[in-house]
Amino acid sequence: MAKEKMTEAEKYRLERKKRIEKEKKKKNSYINRNRQKVEKAEKVVGIVVACAIVLAIVFGLLDFFGVFNRAITAVKIDGEKSVSVAVMNCAMADMRNRVYNASQEYEQSYGNGYYTSDTKLTDSCAYDSEKTWGEYFEEEAVNYVKQVYTYKDAKNNTLTEEQQKDINEAFDTLAENATKDEKNTYSLNAYIKLVYGKGVNKKVLRTWLEDVHKAENAQKALQKNYTDGIKQEDINKYYKEHKAKYNIAKVLSYSVPVDTSANAKKLEASGLSKKQIDKIIKGDVAKAKAAADDLVKQIKENPDDFVKVINNYEKNVKQNNNAINEDSIKLSGVIDTAMTSISENGRKWIASGAPADSVKAIYNADYKGKTFSFDIIKIIDPAKEYSTVNVRHILIQPETKNDKASAAEAGETAKTLYEQWKKNPTEDYFSELAEKNSKDTGSTSNGGLYEDVYPGQMVKQFDKWCFDNSRKKGDSGIVKTDHGYHIMYFVSNNGVYWKKQVPVDMASDFSQENISDKLEKLKAEKVSFGWKKIQLVQEFKKAQKETTTAAQTTAATTAAK
Repeated sequence: MAKEKMTEAEKYRLERKKRIEKEKKKKNSYINRNRQKVEKAEKVVGIVVACAIVLAIVFGLLDFFGVFNRAITAVKIDGEKSVSVAVMNCAMADMRNRVYNASQEYEQSYGNGYYTSDTKLTDSCAYDSEKTWGEYFEEEAVNYVKQVYTYKDAKNNTLTEEQQKDINEAFDTLAENATKDEKNTYSLNAYIKLVYGKGVNKKVLRTWLEDVHKAENAQKALQKNYTDGIKQEDINKYYKEHKAKYNIAKVLSYSVPVDTSANAKKLEASGLSKKQIDKIIKGDVAKAKAAADDLVKQIKENPDDFVKVINNYEKNVKQNNNAINEDSIKLSGVIDTAMTSISENGRKWIASGAPADSVKAIYNADYKGKTFSFDIIKIIDPAKEYSTVNVRHILIQPETKNDKASAAEAGETAKTLYEQWKKNPTEDYFSELAEKNSKDTGSTSNGGLYEDVYPGQMVKQFDKWCFDNSRKKGDSGIVKTDHGYHIMYFVSNNGVYWKKQVPVDMASDFSQENISDKLEKLKAEKVSFGWKKIQLVQEFKKAQKETTTAAQTTAATTAAK
């Protein structure tokens, strides 16, 4: 049967239906394509976020373990040698430890230290009053690193067995300290990080210690080469020019300060020359000189009454009722070392050969510190050359000061230990007992040994035993002082000090000049980003901020009142 012919209206409807279906397919295809794109984008975002989290964790771990501090440069030397944050942490810690240990030794000898665990980085530096301790450590650590990096790579520079042993012992001590505290036990690396700062581990610290020793070796080699060429006439000449450094004298001294308080504001001006300062304080100096000259006149008229004359001045002129006894102003010792309260000009005058009973007022001007005074000095025993000795001791101290029972117990302990040593009376055994029993922190680690002890250096009873004319190698005994009981062992008489020491000092001077010349030519550039990451620098900035905040709070409170 023949197909019926479609009408125009039916054709139109059919075509319209096809167009609608075509458009629908096209739209569905577009939606599907976009949905796929969205799904892909969501997957990419998820991956990126996951990667970011992983990277953050990785970077956090790298920072925690100090990887960045071992890689980041804190100081650039001469534009070539890069010093990492970790190495600068080592140098800073070394400088701080040196000062702390020196302060401990000073306290042992003189009764009070100048740097303790309570000292703040914002406190004034004992070595340079114009700097804080933080500024001092930063400056010295940079110079230290410059010195190490300048000399560590010298040719034929290898560590000795003794140096290797020292380094190993340093790590043994760190390992021991890491586990001492029961509440806070650390691994060795964790403890090194705690002591030295982030980025410092066993490898970094060992390399640093080796480099320090290598630098020392190079400098010693320089000194030895120089020393081998020194002639006797050069030694004699150096001694004559530096007698104050090698002679000993007994004197009485007193300082009359120049009171510049009336001109304090004028002296605060910056850039003042010595001539300008002298003009400002001319009247103040004249008053102090008149007082000093009057004291000298009285002392000459009463040669045996130095202390009495000074006490009268303190009481009647300065209105000070604190009596001064002879022990507080008598200085007996090496002029250049023990007489730190006497000015350089005063020490030079003493060393020049001034005879017994000479009295003089010597002006002392410290233009940098802007302090001025007159040293009144009376010679008791004229300056002369002296010999030194090496001696070991074991200090046994009472548990309680100024307690008779405790002192008696310490005395019995000393006798028992002395008798124990006598059963094996060798220097090695004495050294062993000193390391285990002595309370003298300045010599315990060295077997109680003090080298090149000079007359007047130690307390009176200790000094008297050492410099007894009959003293010979191997002599022993027990000496009581204000510090406790000293079990003594005489090691050696070293002969006239200057004859042995002058060549050493000449070589040291040469070495210092050599070092200074090299270091002055080297530029040390602080790299800001890395410098801020050094542990001591961070501590210093924090301390500065706290000090500023405290000062502002105090000022605000005062203003409110």
